[in-house]
Amino acid sequence: MRKKANTGKGLFMKEQFSLKGKVAVVTGATGTFGGEFCRNFAEAGADLVLAVRNREKGETFAETLKQYNVDTKVVVWDATDVESIKNLAQEALSWKGHIDVAMCNAGGNSNTSCHHFFDRSDFDIRRTVETNLLSVLFCCREFGRIMKEQKSGSIINIASIAGVVGRDRRMYHKAGGGFENLIDYAASKGGIISATRDMAAVLAPYGVRVNSISPGGFDNGCTDIFQKLYGEDTPLGRMGKGGQELGSAALLLASDAGSYITGHNLVVDGGYTIW
Repeated sequence: MRKKANTGKGLFMKEQFSLKGKVAVVTGATGTFGGEFCRNFAEAGADLVLAVRNREKGETFAETLKQYNVDTKVVVWDATDVESIKNLAQEALSWKGHIDVAMCNAGGNSNTSCHHFFDRSDFDIRRTVETNLLSVLFCCREFGRIMKEQKSGSIINIASIAGVVGRDRRMYHKAGGGFENLIDYAASKGGIISATRDMAAVLAPYGVRVNSISPGGFDNGCTDIFQKLYGEDTPLGRMGKGGQELGSAALLLASDAGSYITGHNLVVDGGYTIW
């Protein structure tokens, strides 16, 4: 006889998305995406380790999370330093004795030189790949070791649609400002997607899930003209809303609601990559 579904006021679905009693580590916790991940996880009941570059900024943000009645711990770290990453993992583990979610969100571009690939400095290319890709690899290694021993956990890596499709530079040139999608950025994000799949294969026998999220364009301070041009190339007709439309994807992958999802790259882009 089939078991009847629990239909009591949505309790079943609420339990599936709950992170009560779990510890989530979020790198880049005070950024637009990182802040949204933290708020969603906290609302779902998770205690949070906030990995930040600036302690004062981290402590200020932690104060805003008190409304969710969860514990927080601020750890200052450097995404480009392996020893710092190791220290983050160990501090997070010693805090509550377990790590259930590792949100590898830190990253960005090095922009001391021109955006055009042929004019990019060696330093900027190396720094972008180091910050985006190598930091995620080392985070996956350190958090993966812990979760392997626990035989449970979820690692979520932030990639990008830049690692999925090539970008039409005409949009950037029309918008002006001398910026465009960076090839070294695309290379690093593509590497994250590939590493996520293979890491998922390594950790699956231990009950650990590894996934990535590839955001499309989000309005995090873009110019009006760029938003317009981007929206014209996007099926939903607009950019994503920064701080509002990515956190639910992370909560799905972090919680039991996504218990059968691993090795997946979840694209959140308003349909941009289907055209």
